[in-house]
Amino acid sequence: AAQCSLAVARLGLHHASHCQTALRGTYLMSVSFEGKWEMDLRASDKLGPILRDLGIPRVLASVLTRLAVTQEITQDDSTVIITCVTPLSSDIIELKMDGSTSQLKGLAGGSTAAVSQWVEDALVTRQGLTADQSAAELETDAFITSRFLEGGALVEECSIVRDGHPVPGAKARRILRRAL
Repeated sequence: AAQCSLAVARLGLHHASHCQTALRGTYLMSVSFEGKWEMDLRASDKLGPILRDLGIPRVLASVLTRLAVTQEITQDDSTVIITCVTPLSSDIIELKMDGSTSQLKGLAGGSTAAVSQWVEDALVTRQGLTADQSAAELETDAFITSRFLEGGALVEECSIVRDGHPVPGAKARRILRRAL
């Protein structure tokens, strides 16, 4: 729990007054992300700085940051499943909320280790930067996504941590609105 609090402090996340408790593997959540969401590109930060830090060429990063994104989210007491659709691809992301390790599609390709946990009203996912990175290394080197609700929107705060420190400028706040 202390390491999650540190991640929250580093990211400067916003939280509502309610919280979740993680005790002996029992995770209680009071936030539901369920539903269909569409990326509000005008309200969202560009992903360019994050993608460039991951070694993705500037032109490709420019294209990726402009893609329309729709997310269909379902969840239960232990898992959040996000079906993410863009004009170029679709992907299903399964986040285990108990802190156990899962494998997610890597941002720069391949499959990477990932760990997700509730931290107050945010679902915080730490994902490996490379395919060969172990789950233990996610504390010092990771792509971090914190999802939470704010003013009726689903907010995804993304950042990169290397050697235990946030990479300057490699962060983005993405805003999704409920699809009508």
